[in-house]
Amino acid sequence: GPKAMAEMASELAVTPESLEYERAAWTGSWADQWELRSALAGMIESIGFLVFVMWRTIGLMLLGMACMRWKLFSPEFSRRILLGLLIGGLLIGPWMTWQGVVANRAVEWSPVDVMFRNAGWNYWGSLATAAAWAGLVLWWCQSGVLAVCRRWLAAVGRMALTNYLAQ
Repeated sequence: GPKAMAEMASELAVTPESLEYERAAWTGSWADQWELRSALAGMIESIGFLVFVMWRTIGLMLLGMACMRWKLFSPEFSRRILLGLLIGGLLIGPWMTWQGVVANRAVEWSPVDVMFRNAGWNYWGSLATAAAWAGLVLWWCQSGVLAVCRRWLAAVGRMALTNYLAQ
């Protein structure tokens, strides 16, 4: 509620002391950075993951499964729809993301506004931009252009999890 938002805003407020602490930590040695880095990593990899990442990831995995069932990734899928994904995603995605930047600049990048009130612009805009990239790649794959390059990428795609874990 409002009380929790006010409390969070107070905790995230930038003060001269907090700026000096971060400046000293980030410009110091690795040992100087350890306290700040470990606290941020702990927060991002626990609460941040549970609140922000996990639900979106699960939703996108389900969307990917639905796209597979709809045969979006098959060579026979409609090139017109793929072109629609590309054009629609390019028209909507960057525009929405820019609206988020404008909204965040208007509140001088207030942490609470960036994380909550204005986060939807980038959240949905990034999905539209991802649809544009998917449309482009799938349209390109159907076109037959650079077939050799496609074969190389297909080999990497068959080992996607292995490549991800190796990184």
